Amino acid sequence: MTIVEQPDGHPSSTRRAVFIMAGLALLALWGASAIPVIKHWNNPAADGFEAIPVFYASFTVLPIGIVVLVGALKGSPRSMRTARGGLIAAGVVFALLALLFGFMLLATIMNWG
Repeated sequence: MTIVEQPDGHPSSTRRAVFIMAGLALLALWGASAIPVIKHWNNPAADGFEAIPVFYASFTVLPIGIVVLVGALKGSPRSMRTARGGLIAAGVVFALLALLFGFMLLATIMNWG
């Protein structure tokens, strides 16, 4: 039995609340990536590049957010392990994004193109 589990083996309500908030934050991030598409919906000068963030977020952030949120809402030990795996996957995705944006910032600072 770990610190975050109750004596009957179920996760604590605090841990479930944290996972629910993380799942909602991931879904909010996916929704925020759709803002440029909605903003330029009837713009004839739009070239379609507004859809790139929501396209990639639909394959990465949306499924992870759903897995984390559903796992936290179920609350069983097995579903919480699945939700924890989803949070680890989200951490990997965000680390790769931070690395990508770091390289983009470095290229801008160094005037590489």
